[in-house]
Amino acid sequence: MPFGEISVIEKDFGQQVNQDVESRHGFAAQASRRKLMAQARNWLLSATLRPTHSWVYWRDADVETAPFTILEDLMRHNKDVIVPNEDVWRPLPDWLGGEQPYDLNSWQESETALALADSLDEDAVIVEGYA
Repeated sequence: MPFGEISVIEKDFGQQVNQDVESRHGFAAQASRRKLMAQARNWLLSATLRPTHSWVYWRDADVETAPFTILEDLMRHNKDVIVPNEDVWRPLPDWLGGEQPYDLNSWQESETALALADSLDEDAVIVEGYA
């Protein structure tokens, strides 16, 4: 698939983030880490998205396997937002199970999960895969 334009952008958010796997995936890091990722993605969208763009494709650096046709596969659904969660895998250390499907940050809430969220403090962070 040819690309009409590719942009390489750097933005320093002034935060030091430990990049070892244990620190990135530890529960204590999740709220601040996810906040920083959201800020970065929102900034990138506002800085680069133009009316001529139809899609944005986020791919985490640690995703190792995905179908060669991932872009075509996603575009074929013609949805405003879509998350691949089949045949896309990332490696994890053994203590986290070796590998996992991408992406644990998006899911559809069950009635049980909604009831749990209602019972928690509004500042509580719920992340999948943590007890």
